[in-house]
Amino acid sequence: MNRYQTVSTVEEQYKVRDIDEAIRTLRRQMSPPWVIKKSTLRVFTDVLQYPVAADHDVLAYLDNSIENQSSTASNWQPNADFIYTSLQEFYYNGPRNKIVEIWEGGTKSLGIRYDSQNASSALVSGTTLSNYTNSGGAGAPFEEQVITINGINSIGFSISSSPSTMVETMGAFQDENYKTKYYFRWVYLTSVPTSIVLRFGNDASNYIGATVTAQFGGQDFVANDWNLIAIDLNGTATGTIDDSAFDYAYISIVGPTSGNAYLGPAYLRSWVLMDYWYYSIYNVRSASASVLDKEYFYNDTTNAYNTSDMLVGESEWIDVITFDAILTTLADSKNTDVIQLIQSKREKAWEKIQQKYPDMSPVIITSSWNFGTQFPYSGLDEDNNGIIY
Repeated sequence: MNRYQTVSTVEEQYKVRDIDEAIRTLRRQMSPPWVIKKSTLRVFTDVLQYPVAADHDVLAYLDNSIENQSSTASNWQPNADFIYTSLQEFYYNGPRNKIVEIWEGGTKSLGIRYDSQNASSALVSGTTLSNYTNSGGAGAPFEEQVITINGINSIGFSISSSPSTMVETMGAFQDENYKTKYYFRWVYLTSVPTSIVLRFGNDASNYIGATVTAQFGGQDFVANDWNLIAIDLNGTATGTIDDSAFDYAYISIVGPTSGNAYLGPAYLRSWVLMDYWYYSIYNVRSASASVLDKEYFYNDTTNAYNTSDMLVGESEWIDVITFDAILTTLADSKNTDVIQLIQSKREKAWEKIQQKYPDMSPVIITSSWNFGTQFPYSGLDEDNNGIIY
């Protein structure tokens, strides 16, 4: 940038900010392929929201994991064939597997509807009132028939102090494959907790447990609504786990000192492993790092930058960033010759970079019907007289 005299006189911090603005401009236009990353995602039956990677910007695609595929016909699985769609279309349970990016309370999550998977899901506890014992700030449990989920009654209790704890003792069952599963629980809260402790196992001395601080999909806990929480049963165990006698569930709500809570059904669910490809938000590599680890050069929190940090990508892309940044820097300049020169260079650079690296971000697909010939909810009556219902 400093090769142009008019630009070289501008204070350095503003040129850094102009480079960052150019990066943002490009990200609105395209997702460059050198920021694409691959991870894996565990997808469960009847679970619709999933957390995104910490540096997730835009979904690239989701597909059957290579680890789950086999060349033998007996183990062959059809392609998941997801379509990327709108939130409204996603919640319409049609015939296709679907993906959507969901914003909820400022948190992004993935909505995944994979109806053709074969992962297991088993109800392991629920609403037998006599199975529950309260302690701490939890009042006596009662059966709730108004605040229900999936047509199942819940177990309610009042909260008077923190923590509020419920222990459930259910009929013992065996699961030698428990380490390949998660324990899921629905909880309705009238006040937002700081955390919830979940435990599952044999008794108060032998269990797998963890403290969760958000819903399973990554979104914050919410009040006056159902929250889905979960723990990985391949996590840290206390004592010795007997896989032939699971009969103990524990939940402790930390934070609220008033209100009510309601416990919905709990499930043990195995997963299908998916290849999760996404575009990262990171375009910059810190001087001390070996991988991309920053979105931009300027740190608005510390009001600082490091000129040893590096913009990573093909040189053609860096030219686009440079020319965009220079034009912003020259916004209040009267040097029209330089502005016209840079504008010409910028247009040519943009044209070539978009030809070479077309954006691969998925396009939102929604269904439509021609109501003259197609009826999404239609059929013939028993007399076959053409009545549409």
